[in-house]
Amino acid sequence: MSKSRALLFAEAVTLAHVVRVYRIAKTLFEEGYDVHFAVAQRFRFVYDEPGIKLHWIASKSAQTFLDNVEMGKRLYRSEELIRYAYEELAVIDKVKPDWVLGDFRHSLSISARLRGIPYLNLINAYWSRAYAGHLLPVPELRQFPLSRVPLSRRLMPVLTPIIFKAQAQPLNDARRHFNLEPYEHCLQGWAGGDRTLFCDVAESFAAFAPAPHERFIGHVTWEPTDASRTTERWLEALDKDDYVYAALGSSGGQGIRNRVVDALIAAGYPVCVSGVADGDRPASWPSEVLSAEFVSGSAIARAARLVITNGGSPTTYQALNTGTPVIGIPANMDQVLCINHIQKLNAGRLVRPWQVGRPQFAKAVEELMSGMCAKEAATWSQWSQKTDFRTELRRTIEYLN
Repeated sequence: MSKSRALLFAEAVTLAHVVRVYRIAKTLFEEGYDVHFAVAQRFRFVYDEPGIKLHWIASKSAQTFLDNVEMGKRLYRSEELIRYAYEELAVIDKVKPDWVLGDFRHSLSISARLRGIPYLNLINAYWSRAYAGHLLPVPELRQFPLSRVPLSRRLMPVLTPIIFKAQAQPLNDARRHFNLEPYEHCLQGWAGGDRTLFCDVAESFAAFAPAPHERFIGHVTWEPTDASRTTERWLEALDKDDYVYAALGSSGGQGIRNRVVDALIAAGYPVCVSGVADGDRPASWPSEVLSAEFVSGSAIARAARLVITNGGSPTTYQALNTGTPVIGIPANMDQVLCINHIQKLNAGRLVRPWQVGRPQFAKAVEELMSGMCAKEAATWSQWSQKTDFRTELRRTIEYLN
């Protein structure tokens, strides 16, 4: 039986959404599928497999998107989603895939439905309606640090339905434009699909019962292909001392990254930090601080004593895969949800951005560097080794066929 033709869409508002889908695209290509990948051009450096057929599509400005997320605004306007859907329909009609897969491409719930082809939605389980649909944790907002407000948790039962109603409007307006029924709940659209693939390990959501169309496929992580020399040099240093690895991602921002590194330097911890191009390295950092734009995150996380991330799943799960505890410093709700869930399982700590440089941050670093959360992180590593996303993806596709 010949392999099917796959069309994968990624919303290029952050590197994380692109590389997660690209990792799946490469896996499918290696297994003989006819793979087409639709994405914006802004992360072209990721694409290193010429056999995958690329289709350039639009994604809104990454900075505009991050501004919306960090200020609690609607992520998209209805006209943007309508334009996305028309563009997706054009690519679908050109490629004629057997099925489509998307990561954070909400408009696919429209275009795939209109063409009558199966839609696989890649997302994290902490965004499922059953998990987050009734009560959100306190958000992190740039213009107003709600987490600093006493008793802010008591506000969330009131704020949660308001937040979801506001976020649902643009997608529902777009669905009405195409004569489709609106969704009852925001997360019905965001986390819905003919098959919903959770990029998490099931053991970390033991109390969560997935619906019949939902499947845990395990962590999907990505490594740069041209960072071996830097990684080897860092590993030599990490072999001699207990380092803190700071990897705050493309949505972490230079400001919080520099504050984190400055606080670690002041506390006397050896530090290595990724995501720093040579020209962007602050002159105030001593030569002992290791910095680079790209390294092998898994190798460095495994050798480090502690990993500090923005709390989002890509780098946070990468650290936990290796059994290294994490501190997450979130700037948006996705990151809050992820690191909050990890903190509940005692595999890491959530630290708010305003707490960096304060006693709360210093205490979290000291506790985790002294071994707290190490046992739980090691257990998480064991969980992650039991589930391989390639196997789970293959089973999902076979079921579609």
